[in-house]
Amino acid sequence: MKTCVIMPAYNAGKVVESVIKRIPAGLIDEVIIVDDASRDNTFEVLSAIPGLIVLRHPENQGYGGAQITLHDAAIQREADVAVLMHADGGHLPEELPQMLEPILSGQAQVVIGARIHGVLEKAHPLLGSRLLGALWNGPMPATRLLGHLFLTGIQNFAFGTHYDAWHSGYRAMSRDAMRRVPYHDFGTGYLFDTEFLLTAHLAGLKIKEVPVSSFYDPRSGSTAEPFSYGLKVLGYILRRRWRLFFQLRPAKSDS
Repeated sequence: MKTCVIMPAYNAGKVVESVIKRIPAGLIDEVIIVDDASRDNTFEVLSAIPGLIVLRHPENQGYGGAQITLHDAAIQREADVAVLMHADGGHLPEELPQMLEPILSGQAQVVIGARIHGVLEKAHPLLGSRLLGALWNGPMPATRLLGHLFLTGIQNFAFGTHYDAWHSGYRAMSRDAMRRVPYHDFGTGYLFDTEFLLTAHLAGLKIKEVPVSSFYDPRSGSTAEPFSYGLKVLGYILRRRWRLFFQLRPAKSDS
């Protein structure tokens, strides 16, 4: 069974090499990376690392656009399992085995790394509450954690689901899952992960969440702005829920 890591990279020249070197030896057959028109030395750093499949966008295609290129490449290169992870170090390569295991054992077709679950599991309780402990001294900034919890709650209510990882970019997928999710229909921005999870859910794919760690490297060059992202998620929820309402309404009888 061929496994690969697919990784979007944008202005990650300071950290991407260390991320790649931490991938457990013998676990992954190929690492496919797309440099999304970085303005730093990301492409030069990647080109100097032997064994990588390095792709390059001449113009920036956005986070979702980079994922479309990567999913296409994984399918074209006949990967049986692909794991999406970020080049900025926010996802720990050491946790790749637990991301792969549910797919390799046949338990799931899509595995999502649930950072909120991981943060709360590892938090030291404050006043008897792991949530308070995570907000006070957890690895995820308190504003981001609260934003994740707020948006996740709204999404689960709107779509009748119970996921913790609506906004996770750490995702393992079987070849069948990648073929069944029409990701070319998604936007090219940061909503791609949310769109993928909801579409996979509606397609009836077997989805499993596993706890993963949360880490923010100040050198990463991440461009996601939390407040703007939150507004876009809320807009997406309203639009998607509206479309689902009409799709699920029973057809009127002519009699």
